[in-house]
Amino acid sequence: YRREVSRISNTQSIMNVDTLSDADADALAANWLVDRTQGSRSLCTVRIIFNRPVTFRLDDNVVFSTSGGDLFLPNGTHEVSASAMLEFQLASREYYYDLEVISVFVGADQNVAAGAINSVSGLSNVLSVTNTSAATGGSDKESNRELLLTKIPKSVSERSLVTVRGITAKLLNAFPKVNDIQVIGFGDPEMERDKVDIDGFGSVKGTGFAF
Repeated sequence: YRREVSRISNTQSIMNVDTLSDADADALAANWLVDRTQGSRSLCTVRIIFNRPVTFRLDDNVVFSTSGGDLFLPNGTHEVSASAMLEFQLASREYYYDLEVISVFVGADQNVAAGAINSVSGLSNVLSVTNTSAATGGSDKESNRELLLTKIPKSVSERSLVTVRGITAKLLNAFPKVNDIQVIGFGDPEMERDKVDIDGFGSVKGTGFAF
């Protein structure tokens, strides 16, 4: 009984971060409405070289790999006919097909260099395979220390959207890949919200894409 009480007590404090399981750390963070960043898988394009035009199907049964054992799967299911392959003939009289693949595991170490993927299983008549570009987008799962000792203190201090600390905490929790935030408020030289220009739409402050 005392051992069980001690175990439960240990899982209720961030001071025991090094002895907590991931499940216990997640449950503890939930008390502050904070979630762990789970990490993400990487993406890249591989080129498959065939010795002749063939009909094939690319799905989860087809596995691409590196010499180091990193595994990638087709990002979706693709069915290609032999007649369609005639459009992808190389000068060497071989045939190719470019395919987007996604890593099986999450982590920054899945961002393999171009040319690292060099083999495939579950596919016939293949002469060679390689990724024509480096894999990108892979990120690490948040550790217990990052979750409990860094993320929670930033999140619990302020969550309202009327202060710099609150805006920063909200945005970083919702968009963990954001590196830095600058909050523009009343009186700041960058503030354009309350300015009206009847001669035009004003100047562009930033461009880009959001997903």
